[in-house]
Amino acid sequence: MRKTKIVCTIGPATQHPKQLQQLADKGMNIARINMAVGSHDEHIDIINSLRSINQDRAEPVAIMMDIQGPEILTGQLAEDMQLNNGDMISICVHSDDKVEESSVHIDYEHLFERVIEGDMITVDNGLIHLQVQEKHERQLRCKVVEGGLLKSQRHVNLPGIRVNSPAISEKDLRDIALAIEQQVDFIALSFVRSAEDIRTLQDIIEAKNANIAVIAKIEDAEGVRNISSIIRAADAIMIARGDLGVEVAIEELPNIQRNIVKECAVEGKPVIVATHLLESMIQKPIPTCAEVNDVANAVHQEVDALMLSGETTVGQYPIKCIEHLDRIAIAAEKYDGLDFSSGLRKRGLHQQLAFAAVEKAKDVQATGIICITDEGRAVRFASAARARDFTLAAFTVDPQLQRQMNILRGVHSYLLTATDDDEHMIEQAFSRLKAQHLAKPGECFVIISDRVLHDCLDHIQVRACP
Repeated sequence: MRKTKIVCTIGPATQHPKQLQQLADKGMNIARINMAVGSHDEHIDIINSLRSINQDRAEPVAIMMDIQGPEILTGQLAEDMQLNNGDMISICVHSDDKVEESSVHIDYEHLFERVIEGDMITVDNGLIHLQVQEKHERQLRCKVVEGGLLKSQRHVNLPGIRVNSPAISEKDLRDIALAIEQQVDFIALSFVRSAEDIRTLQDIIEAKNANIAVIAKIEDAEGVRNISSIIRAADAIMIARGDLGVEVAIEELPNIQRNIVKECAVEGKPVIVATHLLESMIQKPIPTCAEVNDVANAVHQEVDALMLSGETTVGQYPIKCIEHLDRIAIAAEKYDGLDFSSGLRKRGLHQQLAFAAVEKAKDVQATGIICITDEGRAVRFASAARARDFTLAAFTVDPQLQRQMNILRGVHSYLLTATDDDEHMIEQAFSRLKAQHLAKPGECFVIISDRVLHDCLDHIQVRACP
C-alpha cells in the first residue's frame, strides 16, 4: 500500500461528482479547494459531493480549504491575452480604470508604491516576465520580457519586493467563516511569512471552537528565512514551489525543498510538496522523465504528501495524473529513503513512547502498529518516526480526526464505535484490519493508545491478531 499521500486540487476538470468519485477511487487522500477562484456556492457543492462520496468509504477523503492570504492575482479577462516579447502593456490596480485594450489589472493596491522603474513583475508562476518602464498616476507601462498566453486570475510575484498586505484579508475572513461553517479538515494559508501569521489564523479558528488544522504555505524568501518558527507554529507545511521558485533563485529551490523537508522531519511535522509535479500532463497523457524523477526524489525524501494543482483543475488528463503519481510513489517507496527522521527530536513522553513502539515493532518483526487515539498525538508521533516496513493503522471515534490523519505518511485511519471499554476497541480494530485484508490471525501487532490517560500514552502492548 502506498505510504505517500496524494492531494488533488479540485477545479473545472474534476469538480463534478463523477470525476470526484474517480479521483477518490484512484487514491486521492485530500481534496484541495482553492478559494482564490470560484464562488462560495460552488465550493459548497464540491464539499457536499465529497461528503456524499465519503459515506461509502472506509477511509474518507479529507477536505483542505486554501485561502488566498497576501497573494496577488491578475484580474478577470474577457478573453485570454497573448503577450509577445517586446510588447508594451499597461498595468492598473483599479478595475474601473479606463485604459486601452492591452491592459492588465492586478489586485494589489500598494503596487505603485512598491515598484520602481526597472523592477520585474512575474505572472503565472514565472512564465511571463514584465519589466516596469514608466510609472504614471494610475498605471504602469511595462515591457514584455518573456511572453506567453495570459489567462484570468493568474498569480503575480514581485521578486525581491515585500508585499505590504495583511496575512489575512477581509476576503480571507469570509472564506475562513465558510471553512468553519462547513467543518472542513484543513485550512492552508498562502504566503506565510512568520509564525505570527499562523497564530492569527489559529486564534480565529479557536475563537469559534472549531478543530481545523492549519497548513502553512511557504511561497517566498521571507517564509524561508522564518521557516523554523513557522514549522513549530503550524500543524503542517506545504512547499508551494510555483511561487517560491519565482521569489528565490531557482537553482536554490531543490536545496530549499530538501532543507524544509529535513527540518519538518526533525520537528515531527507533516510536509507537502506541491506544484509542477506532473505539469506537462495538463496537456499530455504521460509525464516527462524529469517529472517522474522529481516525484520520486520527493518520495525518497519521505515527504508526507504530494499535491497536484493545474494537473487536476484544468488538465486534460486528471485521472491519468493521479494514476501515474500513485505508481511512481509506490515504485519509489520500494527503496530506503533519506532517513531525515533519524534526527527526530523526541521532546516529551508522548514522542518517546511512540518512537519506542516503532522500535518494538521492528524488534518483533510486527505486521503493523495499531494506534487507538482520541487526539491524534500517538499517530502523528509514530508517523514521524517513519515506520517503513509495516502498516500503521489509526483508530478513532472522531470522524474529523480520522480525516485529518490522512495527511500523515504511512497512516491508514479508520472509525470505530465509541466505547469506554479499551479491550472492545482493540477487538474492533483487529476486526476492521481483517476486513481490509491488512491482518491475518496469528500475525503480530504492536498496540499504543492515548485514550486512557490524556496526559500520557499509557501503554505499549504486543499482541497476536485473533
